[in-house]
Amino acid sequence: MKSEKACKRATQDGGGGRARRASSAAAVIAILSHLAACASETALTGDRSSDGGSEASSPSDAASSSDGSSSSDAAQPAADASVPNGEEFDGPALSLTDLFPALHDVAAVQNGKLAIAPIVAQHTHWYSDSHGPMVYRSVTGDFMVETDVTVGRRGDMGLAPRGTFSAGGVVVRDPASSAPGSEAWVMYNIGMQTGGAAREAKSTRKGAADSLSTLYLVDTSGVLTAKLRVCRLGTSVHFFHRMPGESTFVEEAFGATTSPQGNGASQPTPGVVPGGVIRFVRPDLPATVQVGLVAGHWEQTLETRAEFDYLRFRNVASIADCSAP
Repeated sequence: MKSEKACKRATQDGGGGRARRASSAAAVIAILSHLAACASETALTGDRSSDGGSEASSPSDAASSSDGSSSSDAAQPAADASVPNGEEFDGPALSLTDLFPALHDVAAVQNGKLAIAPIVAQHTHWYSDSHGPMVYRSVTGDFMVETDVTVGRRGDMGLAPRGTFSAGGVVVRDPASSAPGSEAWVMYNIGMQTGGAAREAKSTRKGAADSLSTLYLVDTSGVLTAKLRVCRLGTSVHFFHRMPGESTFVEEAFGATTSPQGNGASQPTPGVVPGGVIRFVRPDLPATVQVGLVAGHWEQTLETRAEFDYLRFRNVASIADCSAP
């Protein structure tokens, strides 16, 4: 790039003013020779660009920073390379992969938000071997994913859905999952659960016959909107929330009425500390997982709609990164 810029300057100076100042044939010949060399250098640069993009965009080349240094001089965070782009839902296009198109009536960007409404059918939700709609990106290694979600009724987002487990949130899923008996994923959501509004952390794993789900509910005092984060560090999956009016993200923990529920509740859930935090140790999840937004409902009344402001990813190296601003 330096030689290319020098050639441009030589072209401007030598091809214009310098040629006019030259008084001898020898000087003119020297200028023409220099310009020919520059043209050769430019052609070589063009060949590199056509093979692998521009020098700055090539994975093997160093990108220039604002102070003129390159990424080889000032190392960039791994987050730039290891996590996918997020979605702000500013335009009508949706670039996320739709895992189960037949399970939603709506999965589209509307008014600057992603709206997901599951079909009106019982058990259209994430539990054991049942599924709900999901739009996702594939992510490899450690990461944090965040969304801002609100749950309401199809006809009026200002009203709470009346059915059980009417919720929206995030799922992290093994792409090799299959039903019956071989589902492997975790979920974090907010919605109307069994006795009222609550956040839910759920771990689903392989079982002898059916896939086994263990879930933990934490009451939200009627609130159905939250910023939710799921953070994967090694084999551990952590859950963080930031409720309206709060300024920081807090790791999910047992509430006063929290207890294990589901068809896997009789077995221990590695990582969960009664009276402490709710986190799942899942060494069975592969390096690359599907990470996406979900919505669902379980039993009457089936009227759930979830709206998501964004889907954002970040690289993490420690638990402190999971709650960082």
